[in-house]
Amino acid sequence: MQHVFGYACLIDATMRIEPGVAEEERSMRKSFESFTPLGPFLVTADEVPNAEALQNRLWVNGTLRQEANTAEMIVGVAELIELISSVLPISPGDVIATGTPEGVGPFQAGDAIKIEIESVGHMTLAVREDSQRAPRPF
Repeated sequence: MQHVFGYACLIDATMRIEPGVAEEERSMRKSFESFTPLGPFLVTADEVPNAEALQNRLWVNGTLRQEANTAEMIVGVAELIELISSVLPISPGDVIATGTPEGVGPFQAGDAIKIEIESVGHMTLAVREDSQRAPRPF
């Protein structure tokens, strides 16, 4: 944990394809521009008393969709870093997302998403469709 520089809010968005339209390719569904907003700032590790016990919440249009604590994760923060670093090198500037709690659900253009993590902060995003870069089924 002494190698962790800081923490930030991150929303892990995934494109869902209607069944029968095309085969879903997991990594491609997460790889479109703007699908993993991070921020709006970075809180240094010394400002977070215990990364292993942070309350986090996510709202869509003011409705609470997710509420969890990092203490409830199947793999804790320190263990996650250890696991990842055992299979690939971690370099300064790399970002590790801890995972998604229960409550995953759809959102669409026009929605407002707010994420809040205890001791880290919050960010609110307006969901919009970029007609010039709309993903196409492959």
